[in-house]
This record gives sequence, structure tokens and C-alpha cells, in this order.
Amino acid sequence: MADAVAYGYISVVDDDDQTIEALSGRLVAHAAAEGLDLVEIQVDRNVVPARLMRPGLSALLTRLRGRADRAVVLIPSRDHLSPWRPVRRVIEVELARLGVAIQVAWDGAGGLAAPRSDAARASAIRRARGAPRPPRIPLARRPPS
Repeated sequence: MADAVAYGYISVVDDDDQTIEALSGRLVAHAAAEGLDLVEIQVDRNVVPARLMRPGLSALLTRLRGRADRAVVLIPSRDHLSPWRPVRRVIEVELARLGVAIQVAWDGAGGLAAPRSDAARASAIRRARGAPRPPRIPLARRPPS
């Protein structure tokens, strides 16, 4: 049985079915390697990178708002949220507000991201289930010379 529920999201600037199939396969393989139950994959085709309103993304956010427990959103790369930073940041903030963990399933070199260590996997699953994140320790800054 899988540890946490995951939803996939793919956004492409065209409507090439082969690309979408390959990306979907990566998400499925990553979910299996991470022990996640991948419920569905939402796909937005012909997306302008600066566009915030997208049918697949809207459907995904609606699904996530209706969940009592936490979930994980799997994406092939952060650029699937948007390659444009301001738009990507708005989407990331909304997902964080919903208590959703984001996992990137692509290492940027065309392969699957390496499976996480047991500790990292457990931490991601705890966050997906709503456990608080450990506090961040600020980096020490050098005094001015």
C-alpha cells in the first residue's frame, strides 16, 4: 500500500501526445519509486508560460482544496508550473497554502530524479500528511569587516 496520495501535473506549450505520454510515464515511475499512490495526472496543452489560469491546473487545485488529508503534487520539472518565475511562485504559494508538497520527478538531464533517502522520503510523507516542517536554522552571517 502506498504511503501518500499524489497528483501529477504536466504543462506543455504544444499538444504532442508522445511528449505527454513520456512525461506521464516518468511521473508514474517516480511515484512507484517513492511509494506514492498516483491518483491522476492533469495535463494542460498549448500553455503560454505566463498564463496563470489553466484548465488542468484549476482542476488540480479544486481537487486539492476538497481533500481532508494532505497530498503530493508530482511535476516533471518546476518549469511545468511555469518557466516564468513570478507565475511559478504564485502557483507554489497556492499549493503551499493548501498544505501540498511538490516533488520534481525529473533530474533535468532527461532521467528520473534519484529516489530519496529513507529519511528524506519519510520527511516528505510527513509533510504531505500535514506534519509541521522542522524549523529552519538561519545561516550565520559574517560581521562586516
